[in-house]
Amino acid sequence: MALRPGSASARRLFTSDDPALWRLTLARYGEAVEIKENGKGGLVLLDEWYRMDFPKKIARQESHGLMLEDLVRCMDWKLKRGKFRPLMGLVKKNSDATVRAATGKAFALARAVLPPVPSSKKRPTVYVTPAVKALTIPLKGVGPATASALLAAANPLAFPFMADEAMEAALGAREYTLPHYVEFTQACCARAATLSALEMEQGGE
Repeated sequence: MALRPGSASARRLFTSDDPALWRLTLARYGEAVEIKENGKGGLVLLDEWYRMDFPKKIARQESHGLMLEDLVRCMDWKLKRGKFRPLMGLVKKNSDATVRAATGKAFALARAVLPPVPSSKKRPTVYVTPAVKALTIPLKGVGPATASALLAAANPLAFPFMADEAMEAALGAREYTLPHYVEFTQACCARAATLSALEMEQGGE
């Protein structure tokens, strides 16, 4: 598959050991979302909901899970910020009861992972696989990428979102499979650990 536009720049950032460059890039995130919204109305508001309101709702309702409307909104966010795929129809076929049960189980697993996440290659398999399967097995239209969006909102320190450009930056390819997500999670955790160590070193100089 051809690389997504922007993946080369994302790769340069991912391989950078300069925490200041990462902070600068993060500071411009809102600007990037506004540019991305061109032709995809509503992305800015959806993105604000996903980053600010959705995690709080998950924390409040962790034991009860989410409703179908929450899953639909998360899917809408995912599709608007990425490449359109005909998944919404399948997602809407899920019942509230199924969504509540699946997300309640998955969020309990996700939030049980406490930071700092070890960089051991075995650990992501241990905690990622059951959390993802808790969503992908019972829910129609939910694959590893959508599962990662839900889990990242619940515990972003342990579960990165499976964005196309991020996967290509970290691994050089995008595959929407559970093994690829485990590998992607490991790469992100290792990179975060390296940057944190570098920032601490620079702060002590």
